[in-house]
Amino acid sequence: MNNLPYITAVGGFLPGPPVGNDDMESRLGMVGGVPSRLRPKILGANGILQRHYAIDELGRQTHLNQDLAALAVLDTLERRGIGAGELDML
Repeated sequence: MNNLPYITAVGGFLPGPPVGNDDMESRLGMVGGVPSRLRPKILGANGILQRHYAIDELGRQTHLNQDLAALAVLDTLERRGIGAGELDML
């Protein structure tokens, strides 16, 4: 019998709506109350155009790390067609 593990599905979870680069500092705050001088250079180099944050517009946390992980696992199981009650171990 073959007991090797295989990846048969992947999933994920992104909290909240995407936040564009122009809105990052309004969401995360500025250092010392001033816009970052290096932000445009760094963002231009990394190519990332938007992000998802587990905080809302008022800076309140929307998800904990374990929430993000659990929701990603549930998405993976759904994609695989397996219910969480069918798992013996994770």
